[in-house]
Amino acid sequence: MSNSNTIGGRLFNIPSPVETFGAFPVSYRVERDVQAQTITVTPWRINPESHEKEYGSRPFVFDPTAIKSHIDLGKHWGIHTNWALESRFGWEDLGYLHSVFPQTNLHKNPFLLGRPLHPRVVLFFVPFEESSIEEVAVLVYSPQSMPPEGFSEFVEVRSRVSLYNAVLPSIELEVGSSCSAGESLPCVARLIQPAYETNDMPAIETRSGVLYLECEAGFLPKTKVPIVNGVANFNWVALGLNSGDVGLVKVGFKYFSHKTSASVEVV
Repeated sequence: MSNSNTIGGRLFNIPSPVETFGAFPVSYRVERDVQAQTITVTPWRINPESHEKEYGSRPFVFDPTAIKSHIDLGKHWGIHTNWALESRFGWEDLGYLHSVFPQTNLHKNPFLLGRPLHPRVVLFFVPFEESSIEEVAVLVYSPQSMPPEGFSEFVEVRSRVSLYNAVLPSIELEVGSSCSAGESLPCVARLIQPAYETNDMPAIETRSGVLYLECEAGFLPKTKVPIVNGVANFNWVALGLNSGDVGLVKVGFKYFSHKTSASVEVV
């Protein structure tokens, strides 16, 4: 396997007390194959009888091409997405992959929204729809005494929430501070490169995708707009508002709504 030496491609780890893993504490070996554009995850444990390390016989392969063509998972692939690989029923059980919707108004299913993750989990952060496997960040939950393997080094973090802005793109929103009642206000949203970026990561100005829009007052002619060369343009209308009212424009991604916002005073 070929491993990435860049910051964005490093393995992130949340070390946890071994007792949180129940009867079968497990860690993982994570390997990145640049040629095949895949990431292979193999569980390992300390055999309770021989007290020696052993690797699982059924590794899981995170394959973006296969995910995109999957009848169910494929519809969730896109910019700023987060995927979880969970092991629930045995230390070799690595067959349960699902998309994670951290904060979204599009899905109200409690199984998907705010759903707690099992301690035995590996997370994959996909920053852009066209991201290469080198750009996909990996977060492993593992026992403190069983650090994950496969990369030359990994970075310890406290929670997956702290990684969202670090390994996924953010948004900068430019909106005028005021607008006349009934008038239209041009707005510009620009993507911001992830803080942890790979050495060869394409410029943010080359990126595409879709932004999702909301507002608490006024009117948006469109609720989603395309990102072209890292920029999305749209209009907010102070429709039905009077002088002194305040509108709030929200911009986010499909599965992470209200990433940023801006207030507009109606004059």
